[in-house]
Amino acid sequence: MCTHNNGNHVVQTFLNQFKASELPQDADIQGTENYVQFTDFVFQACMNWPVEIGTHKQGCCVMQRCLEKGRRTQKMALS
Repeated sequence: MCTHNNGNHVVQTFLNQFKASELPQDADIQGTENYVQFTDFVFQACMNWPVEIGTHKQGCCVMQRCLEKGRRTQKMALS
């Protein structure tokens, strides 16, 4: 879904709704630890297929959104 023309927009919107931060360098927003269960599958996909997702036009946008909106622990695991 991360590399699908329309699916990537769904995933990015999902990450925006359950965001833990606005920018990569920002600290986690308080209370967002409850959202990890909803966003972990996206991070797991990016970690399992980093080359396929990261080098794809739409997949790269999803990976960037993960690094912007994820919790610090998720961002560190992905990087």
